[in-house]
Amino acid sequence: MDSNDVEARIFSFIAKTLLGGHSEGLERATPLLELGVVDSMGITRLTTFLETEFGLRVPVEELSAVNFASIEAIARLVLRLSA
Repeated sequence: MDSNDVEARIFSFIAKTLLGGHSEGLERATPLLELGVVDSMGITRLTTFLETEFGLRVPVEELSAVNFASIEAIARLVLRLSA
């Protein structure tokens, strides 16, 4: 599993699930929390997706703004937890 694959899968989930299929302007570095793309409920939905999609467990202490700030930050979290 490489970062490009992880980012693509996260991008797809966010576009389909959190943005209703609209991905205009969404990039790997888009500040998801700052722009309101992801809120606390979105983090919950993303966490469930990550655990199911990548077969990992996201510990409570990893549920931070830093780890969910952008697609690339979420991908780093997935790769770190998968290692």
